[in-house]
Amino acid sequence: MSNLKLNSCAHCHGGETRIDESTYFSGMTMQVLSVTLRHFCEQTTENTFKTTITIRERTAERAAQVWNSMNE
Repeated sequence: MSNLKLNSCAHCHGGETRIDESTYFSGMTMQVLSVTLRHFCEQTTENTFKTTITIRERTAERAAQVWNSMNE
């Protein structure tokens, strides 16, 4: 998951992006239930609100693919 290539945000061209995995222990191994990609846009002087973009998918690779398709 650490080697994912993410495009910069089309709205703020910066900000902070986090990828979190929701997991559970199946008795023998940890299983990934879902992945949440959250992007927090940089706050500028033009807007008073801080925009947050959230993508939920089954894998980190799919979440990155959706993010990159939005920001081409």
